[in-house]
Amino acid sequence: MLSYLVFLPLLFAIFAYFLNDKSVKINAVIFSLIIVILNIYAFISNDLRFAYTLINTINFGIILDANNIALLLALVANFMLFISMCFFDDYKKDFLICAMILSSCMNGLFFTNDALLFYIFWEVSLLPLLYLMLKHNQAVLAKRFFIFAFLGSILMLLSIIYLALNSFNSSIMNFNMAYFSTSSFTMKEKTLLFLGFFLAFIIKAPIFPMHSWAIKTYDKAPNFVSVMLVAFKMAPFGFLKFLVPLFADVIAQYHNIILSLCLISALYAALLAASAKNYKELCALSSISHIGILSLGVFSLNQIAITGAVFYMIAHAIVSGAMFLFADIIYKNTKTYELDKLKGLAFANPKLSLVFGILLFSSISLPLTINFVGEFMVLYGLFENARIYGIIATFIVVLGAIYMLKMFRECFLGQDNKLILKANLYQKIILGFLCFLCVLLGVVPNLILELI
Repeated sequence: MLSYLVFLPLLFAIFAYFLNDKSVKINAVIFSLIIVILNIYAFISNDLRFAYTLINTINFGIILDANNIALLLALVANFMLFISMCFFDDYKKDFLICAMILSSCMNGLFFTNDALLFYIFWEVSLLPLLYLMLKHNQAVLAKRFFIFAFLGSILMLLSIIYLALNSFNSSIMNFNMAYFSTSSFTMKEKTLLFLGFFLAFIIKAPIFPMHSWAIKTYDKAPNFVSVMLVAFKMAPFGFLKFLVPLFADVIAQYHNIILSLCLISALYAALLAASAKNYKELCALSSISHIGILSLGVFSLNQIAITGAVFYMIAHAIVSGAMFLFADIIYKNTKTYELDKLKGLAFANPKLSLVFGILLFSSISLPLTINFVGEFMVLYGLFENARIYGIIATFIVVLGAIYMLKMFRECFLGQDNKLILKANLYQKIILGFLCFLCVLLGVVPNLILELI
């Protein structure tokens, strides 16, 4: 089953090449829906392992093995891809080809147990996003994104090769992560290996001080790229896949430094968001701040906080993804993201304003919404293991509520604005369904928590 999720999207991408532009939309919806259905079926299937050796001399091959966390993160990414295929309608077949390649890379990265293949999926997943950015005349942005991501990835590759050369119970280089162990390494070796992975992951997350590329990328990139960047939790998954199991002692030794970086990232982004004048830039900064909070949960090494961080990854993908979808409606109707030009939208758009309000309340972690569950568990775990960080993180959460409510007041309330935001029926249904998920999973979080 996992092999279908990895390779079927590639077949869809090839098929998409032969489509005419008029049939792209319906095929995009069908392809992405099939992927979501297969992902759901994987939860009830026992066929969750696949192995095929490609190069015997280095024991490199296609090794797929998924746990519930990998399945959940893949499902939310594939679900947001399906939502995007339904939501956006101004694309051609090259867009669909990029989306299917991205889906294949997402599933491969979540499911592979071969470290070299993980790296390949990690790198290739950049290509469709870079292509879409270049197509939308964002060459400078794409170049900056590539340089940041590539330099970090090289360090990760070196760490992977070193681990493969020293893998457990093997006389050859072995990329199977089941044989990776750091128990025989010195602390210096472990620290250097940890840094190789850590730098690659915090660039993509993004975490301070490697966050600067993300603000402009989220802001200026096509909305589909922004949605997928927040939906595809590749870096937080990397934290759980490599750093926590292999380098727990390094994290413990440098605990304060790592938590401080996450905290600074969350606080710095929140402070910038408080003065943002652009809707997409504010959403981008808010997203980066949330990533800082969930990263605190992962590196707290507290089980409740880690569980909450995984839940928060799912919540963040849904809520932040929906906020960027809403950005598309705003821009197509107003041709601007400037907050001072969007005052009073609620008067002419009461229903869409209600939808946006629910998403906003989810974003600021109002109790009985989806973000609240993950954020509360992360903060609870921090107060157990690192109380001072928990106190500061709570202040950042409050700050987030202040600047998001201020944005809602400026955009939707105030003067009587006659500007109508037009959205088609599918877009209204999609946003309504995402609001429903925000409330449902906030009221009954065990639907997800029992699977983590």
